Amino acid sequence: MSTTQGQQSDLSGVARARGRRTVFDDVVTVLPWLAQPDHPLGTAILLPGGTGGVFTPLLHWSATLLTQSGWSVIGVTWDEARLEHAGASTEVTRCAQSALERALSGLPVLVVAKSLGTLALPWAVENGISGAWLTPLLHDETVVAAVARAQPATLLVGGSADPHWRQLPEAGDGVDWLELPHADHGLQRDGDWHQSLVEQIPVFDRVSQLASQVLRSTG
Repeated sequence: MSTTQGQQSDLSGVARARGRRTVFDDVVTVLPWLAQPDHPLGTAILLPGGTGGVFTPLLHWSATLLTQSGWSVIGVTWDEARLEHAGASTEVTRCAQSALERALSGLPVLVVAKSLGTLALPWAVENGISGAWLTPLLHDETVVAAVARAQPATLLVGGSADPHWRQLPEAGDGVDWLELPHADHGLQRDGDWHQSLVEQIPVFDRVSQLASQVLRSTG
């Protein structure tokens, strides 16, 4: 399930100069979370935001609760050069598919994505994959269209002070919403760390509930 392909070169997916052309490796860095269950019930794929990677608080606690619930967790690392060269949506989708190919065979799959990683939502809907989409980019037309037709369990979490967040007029049958009042794109209240932490607890509760729902539906 875990991959060591990224260890075969200094960096996975790094742009290399060949004459006047820039050539990219096809390798995607997909690494296992810090802890893994002995008998995994499924695979959870972490798709991070543009900064901080999979170790930002929202993904850290999501990964922790998932591993404690029996999920094997793997996380993608973005290559900024490839994101710029191929386009964010294209590259995020390519990496999500690569991670899916590393998932445990025959077991459920769940995605937990933050910000940039939520550009994979159309890919997840197309492939029937459930997910928790934290601070989704709801001004992206392809993401909005995917929300409108989503049938897999699709949890959208955002803050009312986040410019990327908005309630959409159309949502598929699988969509569920959670809005944190006054929270920004990091799901935090400006200047109030304590209240920010308190208000993030329901986010992790909902991720946990989603994970249990996916296991029940495939068990």
